[in-house]
Amino acid sequence: GNFNWRFVFQFDYLAAEEKIVIKEKESVLSLDETEYKLPLRLQLQVWDADAFSSDDILGSLTLDLNRFPRGAKSSKRCTLELLKTDGSIRQMSIFRNKRVKGWWPFNRKNDDQEFELTGKLEAEISLVTLEEAEKAPVGLEREAPQPLPAPNRPDSMIMWMFAPIKSLLLYLWRNHKWLIIKLTLLALILALLGLLIYSAPGYLVKKMMGA
Repeated sequence: GNFNWRFVFQFDYLAAEEKIVIKEKESVLSLDETEYKLPLRLQLQVWDADAFSSDDILGSLTLDLNRFPRGAKSSKRCTLELLKTDGSIRQMSIFRNKRVKGWWPFNRKNDDQEFELTGKLEAEISLVTLEEAEKAPVGLEREAPQPLPAPNRPDSMIMWMFAPIKSLLLYLWRNHKWLIIKLTLLALILALLGLLIYSAPGYLVKKMMGA
């Protein structure tokens, strides 16, 4: 998908505790607000858009904005390696860097309960103070102020026409790759044998006639 969409989130942050503060009433009957302190995590999900059944989640990504991997410079370099937590991947903080742009991987657990790559997201994350936001406001989605250009997408009609075929081919290849390879090789062998059988009588006649 290509959206070029802007989201704006406003929050109160406690630097000493590295937590955001949320105040809300526990119920409509509550007179006072309850204060919650939560980790600053950006949770992203990708869902499909089924026409005749409920939508399914394709993958998710959670970034702790106090320490998260810097995005890859290109889609090709964006792999699940970025999400390692063994200390081999350098971490960054949005509070130190203020702005970061890159590619991050989406993942989900497969039938074997192992994480698999299900998508890649190119995003830019910026952090500004309330004062900075008031001086240089931005619009939601692609709206003004500071509007974003519409994405350059291929013809949507063509995409919708071929999407089911592409999904079917991808499913067959992922789940029956070796069977497809074996059947293809078998078909080639049978085709060569058929060509040999078809050509053999004429070849033998020519040999008998001395041609």
